Amino acid sequence: MFEDEVSRDKDERDDIVLGSCLPISHSKPTLTVVQQIEHLKTQGVTFEYCSEEEAGDYLSTANSYLRTRSYRKLYPRRLEGVRKGEYVNLDFGSLVALASLDRQMRATFLTISVDIEHFAKMEVLRMAEDKDEDGYELVESFFSSLSRRQRKAVDSTLTRRACDDEYAGALIMHYRDEMPLWVLVEVLDFGMFLTLYKFCANRWNDAAMGQRHYVLKDVKALRNACAHNHCIINGLSPVSERREYEMNALITDSLNAAGLGRSKSRRSKLQNLRVAQIAVLTPGDNRHQAPGDSVHFQPDDIGQCAGIRKC
Repeated sequence: MFEDEVSRDKDERDDIVLGSCLPISHSKPTLTVVQQIEHLKTQGVTFEYCSEEEAGDYLSTANSYLRTRSYRKLYPRRLEGVRKGEYVNLDFGSLVALASLDRQMRATFLTISVDIEHFAKMEVLRMAEDKDEDGYELVESFFSSLSRRQRKAVDSTLTRRACDDEYAGALIMHYRDEMPLWVLVEVLDFGMFLTLYKFCANRWNDAAMGQRHYVLKDVKALRNACAHNHCIINGLSPVSERREYEMNALITDSLNAAGLGRSKSRRSKLQNLRVAQIAVLTPGDNRHQAPGDSVHFQPDDIGQCAGIRKC
């Protein structure tokens, strides 16, 4: 008999700490690699598919104990008996495999999200041209719409990057006093670009663009996680952070078009915040893609990474 999901992280509070030279006031003292392996064994982790020697090498050179061990959250624990509290069917080799899969997912998601960011910028430029906008006047109006704090933050960032940024510094310096739209979209960070994107949606009374703005916010969150090398898979358990907003219709329509139709399973999976953010990468109307430039990653693959499968 196993614990329910809520108690899967119980060992975050009651880890068995094996000897340390650190002061006893530290609740999580440093463990040597040997002690890390012994700690895992006390929690029911086996070493059948990966020997203790191989695990030691892995923890010493390939991945940290903190990151590797984080995937244990995906496994249930025993509720009763002499092995109460131990993980069920968890081998160290599985932790290694999950860490490897996570790395591959981060690389793929980062590539897709960077492409989406790029084509969102192209969308703004294309629409500005279609509406015969003055690229300089639009930028002035955008900065006027910002709060004093926001304007100060952007100005400070651009001033610093003009001196320190090897890649965009010269561009910023050249247009610092009078910056057109086609330069601004290249030098704004993704977060402030989304503020510009929403400004344009409002300026042009484009409701669909306003909807896409909220989709892009999820793309940004996932892109930042991947760029900063954060673990993703360890947050796909049923007790991980929940989505607190309605799923955007653009995404549900894209999932339907990809063959991942409405179902109890899909609704349940999409309650997980990380799954919901992964789902925004599902191809939709291709507005943020270009022929020949889109990533070779199929809807089925995205759905399976998120735990959503066709019925």
